[in-house]
Amino acid sequence: MSSPTRPQPPAWHGRLAKQLARIERDNGFAADCRKGWAFEPLEVLDMAEPIVLVLDGDEDTEPDERVPARQQEAVTTAVHYTLALYAFHQQSKNRPMHRHGISLGHAAQMLQTEMPSKDGAHDRFRAAHGADLVEELIEHLRGFTSLLHSYGIPLDYVALAEALVAWPNEKRRSGLRRSWGMDFKRRLTPKTPDTDADTISTKD
Repeated sequence: MSSPTRPQPPAWHGRLAKQLARIERDNGFAADCRKGWAFEPLEVLDMAEPIVLVLDGDEDTEPDERVPARQQEAVTTAVHYTLALYAFHQQSKNRPMHRHGISLGHAAQMLQTEMPSKDGAHDRFRAAHGADLVEELIEHLRGFTSLLHSYGIPLDYVALAEALVAWPNEKRRSGLRRSWGMDFKRRLTPKTPDTDADTISTKD
């Protein structure tokens, strides 16, 4: 029996990844994105263009590859805060802190290994894991990603954005909590096509 085909990720994931890469190479753009933390989505004029590009693509984007109207508010919020968080996380780093496949649970597990106080990472992760409202989750994520920055631990920011979109849905939120909890208790596989054991568990 053939295994079921895994659904393709939405096209906006790839467009968000391009904006994350832009933060890595463009200090001015990164500074604009860091401003976003203090404002609501679309209140920072310089962030409007990248958010619209993630939502709608460019003139060559097919209509079915754009974010549907019913999802645009949730995706706008997710992209705004994802770009702001990543701009803080990536600041002064010489390698990308966005790494495919590193979930919030995986990152918390690596952080717990690196921090002198094991309770610090556990408590930060527990607070984010237990958030009920997306606004509450976002507040906890800033402190969490600040620690990831300090210890040079990457995170999958596209997956994080998708989690922010999904969080208001109770069923999807429960699924994410289970997945993150399992990842927190597992050791990340030392090497995958997108990770390097020498770069994901040592402090910069």
